[in-house]
Order: sequence, then structure tokens, then C-alpha cells
Amino acid sequence: MATMRDVALKAGVSYTTVSYVLNNRPAPRGIRDSVRIRVIRAAAELDYQPNSLARAVVTGNSRVLGFLAFDQESPKSTEFIARIQSGMSEHAGFLGYSVKVFHAGDGQPLSDIVEQCLAWRSVGLVTVSLWHGTLSGLVNALGTHSIPLAAVEAGPEVHVDINVRTDDAKGMQLAFQHLASLGHRRIGYLSADPSQELSNRRLEVLRAARIMAGFDDSDDLAAWGDWWDIEKNTAAVCQLLDRPPGRRPTALICSGDPPALVALKVARRLGLSVPGDLSVVGFGDYSMATYADPALTTIAVPFEEMGRSAARKLIALAEDRGDSTASAVVHADEAFEPSLVVRDSTSRPPGATAEG
Repeated sequence: MATMRDVALKAGVSYTTVSYVLNNRPAPRGIRDSVRIRVIRAAAELDYQPNSLARAVVTGNSRVLGFLAFDQESPKSTEFIARIQSGMSEHAGFLGYSVKVFHAGDGQPLSDIVEQCLAWRSVGLVTVSLWHGTLSGLVNALGTHSIPLAAVEAGPEVHVDINVRTDDAKGMQLAFQHLASLGHRRIGYLSADPSQELSNRRLEVLRAARIMAGFDDSDDLAAWGDWWDIEKNTAAVCQLLDRPPGRRPTALICSGDPPALVALKVARRLGLSVPGDLSVVGFGDYSMATYADPALTTIAVPFEEMGRSAARKLIALAEDRGDSTASAVVHADEAFEPSLVVRDSTSRPPGATAEG
């Protein structure tokens, strides 16, 4: 395996010069571009691989970001987590960092996670969809070791170093406006666990939108299912659709694409056509949405871009903390706007004319 001294010998420069170039550090007297190019070419030709862990022992830090998502081994959450991790890994690699995936199960002590971060000398940790209580405890535990944390999809209520999330209000408004423009007036909501802030927040946005549009909001058109539990989602959909036509919603906005697929299945079982009798909108735009029958109209969330943003902000914060001359970094909150993807599961309500 090639070393820095091998690179220096091949490039015809000093070991110190190679160290400055390959570690992207400014030299006291500067280094000419031609010399930098020569060093980089020599490193590439020798297939030089930096020893990140060895450097971590010397400097106290590595160029490693930690990544943590509970339930990340579940097939149910693979796509959601993988897309965030993919964007994170892509941008971290672009900046010369690598990503270490930490595994944690329900009930695992926070101290175990902190120990993993310390063992790898992680410069920061990215988490995905942790419960607020767990997240708060983790922030405090990591803070004692000056390890910053970036939370993805934890909601606007959390207090962390970096908060990267979906603009849920915008997503619900897009779904509502799409259905209202088609002529729907009885727009229901298939929600997840009522104990989750996200579920209640989206429902509040929908109710406010119905009132602002002048729709009758006296009839409760919300039912509580679950993100992934088929039986709970089935029961919730039945609660909404097992009603007389005049009281039944003509459209459903679902908390995610998986519950929306359950809604399609239940509607068919009850003899309702989608979108003829019932329009359905999901949330997330998972790959499964295009394979649904009919293909699912949904709110697309830019998971990869959110992962890239978390990596970019976390690395900037970590590097500023390590620079005594850097100004304090303000805790960052970024809400990504989702977009509407119209497919085949939405149309005008029964009896509506082409004008609405």
C-alpha cells in the first residue's frame, strides 16, 4: 500500500508538501497549482488511500460522519432511510468524508450510541426520525463531548444543532389545493399515530385549509391508522368509507404512500372505484407509488437532497467548531418544500362537471 512518502518520491516534492496537499491544508508559504496537480496525479497513479483512523488517533478527529436511524434494518423503512443516507454519503464523499452507519435497537441505552461515536471519533451524527424524547437525550449526551447532531425529519419542534425537515404544511396545502381544484369538497385524512406531532400538525393544516375554502368542516373526516400497520390502516379506511354516499369523503389525503396503498385496496374491496368514486393522494413518493393500481398521486419529498443538506451543514458546523478563529455557527433549521406528483389516483368527484 502506497504511503505519503511514496507519493512525495514520485512527485519529486517533500513529504510536508504532500501532507498539505492531500489533507487540503494551507501551507505557510503557499503551494503552486502545478505542484498540487503533480502531487494529486502521483497519488492517483499509486492508488494512495489515506488512513483515516490513523489520522484520527493523531488529531483526535476523523473525517467520519455517523448515521443513525432506529429500525433501519426493517424492510418497511428501507427506502425512506436509504434515500436520505444516499444523499448524505454522496455529499460527504464529495467533501472528503466517509459515513459510518451505527446500529441501535429499541430500548438501547443512549450511552451505547455515544460510545460508538467516540470509538470512531465521529465529527458529527446524522439521525433520522427519532422520537423527540430519544433525540433530546441524545443531543445532551453528545453535547458533553462536543459532537454536533443533525436531525432529519424530526419536525420543527426539536432543538438540535441542525434540523432538516419537510415543509409539511406546504405538502398538505398542495394536496388539498389539487383536490379542491378538481371539485372535491369532502376531503378526508388517513393519519398515523395521534401521539405523533407530525400527524396532528398535518391534520391541523388540512382543517384550516377546509375552513379557509369555506367547506363544511362539521363532520369529522379524519381517521387514525399507522405508518406501516396494514390492519390499523384498513380499519381506519373502513371507518371513513363505510358511510352513506352523502357523508363519505370523495377524496383522501394519506399520511404516507403505504397507507394510501391500503386505501386503494380497501376501496376496491368495498366496490368503490379509484378515482371514479374516491380520489387518493399519498405523501412521500416512494418507488411503490408508480407501481400502484392505479398509479398513485402523491406529495414528493426530496429525501436525497435532505441527506445532502444534513451532511453539508454538519460538516461545516464541525469544522467551524474545530477552528478557534471561526465565528459561532447559528443552529440551522431548513424546511424543504415538497412537490405534487399527479398520477392516476385522482380525478373529479362523482357527478362533477368538467368545470368543477
